[in-house]
Amino acid sequence: MNFQILSVANAKAGNKPTATFKITDDAGNPVLPSEAGSSYYLRVGYFKQSDYINDGMGDYGQPLSQSLATANADDSYTIAFAAAIPASATGTGVAGMDGMRAYNIPATEKYPVRSANVGGNQVF
Repeated sequence: MNFQILSVANAKAGNKPTATFKITDDAGNPVLPSEAGSSYYLRVGYFKQSDYINDGMGDYGQPLSQSLATANADDSYTIAFAAAIPASATGTGVAGMDGMRAYNIPATEKYPVRSANVGGNQVF
């Protein structure tokens, strides 16, 4: 899986950011965020010193996180964050994606059919 953030809008202090992204396999085929057994998250945070503090975003040090996306006609998806970046936020903002895709591993002589979750790559 490859995660590609196409755009981030309204990512300023006091606003609720919106991001557009694509998820593809290594052959460039779209991967649906709603695939059974899979999970994907877009995260927005900020830092004003040498570490991410995300002060005022709920749990100290944790970014805003959102997983519910709306499909677009070009195989991209848009996420509108439910929470706003704190009005007091200063420093440098960042956006990133992470997630896992469920795979079924075929049976062998030694093992029955089983499933595994595999992570993805951030594409810039």
